[in-house]
Amino acid sequence: MGWPCIMGRKTWESLPKKPLPGRLNIIISKTMTIADSSVPKDELCPQESSSVPQGEFCPRERSLSPRTISVPKDKLCPQEQALSPRTSSVPKNKLCPQEQALSPKASSVPKEQALSTRTSSVPNVKIFPSLSSAIEYCAGYEKIFICGGESIYRQALPLADKIELTLIYGQYDGDTFFPEIDAACWTPSETVNFDKFSIITYTRTDKLSKEQA
Repeated sequence: MGWPCIMGRKTWESLPKKPLPGRLNIIISKTMTIADSSVPKDELCPQESSSVPQGEFCPRERSLSPRTISVPKDKLCPQEQALSPRTSSVPKNKLCPQEQALSPKASSVPKEQALSTRTSSVPNVKIFPSLSSAIEYCAGYEKIFICGGESIYRQALPLADKIELTLIYGQYDGDTFFPEIDAACWTPSETVNFDKFSIITYTRTDKLSKEQA
């Protein structure tokens, strides 16, 4: 939550609700067009839906609605000022992580290079032809998350410095697999166990190899 999430086209299409809320969704595809990324209304995540009548918004939501101008701008907290279409003066370092991730000012890609980006009609979604171009676009962010699938994981693994692996108990059939985790490069640093799954954090141990990659 709050950071760019990079994924392949098939992973994007597999999302039951999209885009993922509260973060920048980046799709890697050489063939996907802007029209292809449009999302049927029933597949939009709740935060992207605009079907709630204005009278049913809670007071805070009303203050963030572009249709409401009854809240004085100087009464808004910094987060609300940042979300207000009338305000662009909030310093980026005062934004919460979610707002930083959605802020277009975070990109360090020169304007002439940014033309290779295909901006989707869906909010907070961008399409890039390669993983390298997507990572370059996200150079201004402290963290970038790779969300799959298999091909994207394999390309990104040599560049990563942490793996957050969810291990679900049971036997399952499938035709797509996460790349093998090399014990010479990665070491488990933390494990959190739950009833039906565990979350294992791996940290990279071959720092020199990563820098040379």
